[in-house]
Amino acid sequence: MDQMMKLGGRWVKTWKVEDPQKLHYFELYNQNKGQLIKACKTKADGHMVEWKHFIYSMSAPTCA
Repeated sequence: MDQMMKLGGRWVKTWKVEDPQKLHYFELYNQNKGQLIKACKTKADGHMVEWKHFIYSMSAPTCA
């Protein structure tokens, strides 16, 4: 089932993905097809790396 979530001032949809290899796995996607989701990460040396995705997949070892 899709759920809406506000991310960076924009609404995105999420859905849970069933994968026996990954617990608590879900994907984010923009409800407006063709628009990208921007993701950023700070590297160990302090500089920021930016990616843009149509679908952004995430998983975690726990749901806490």
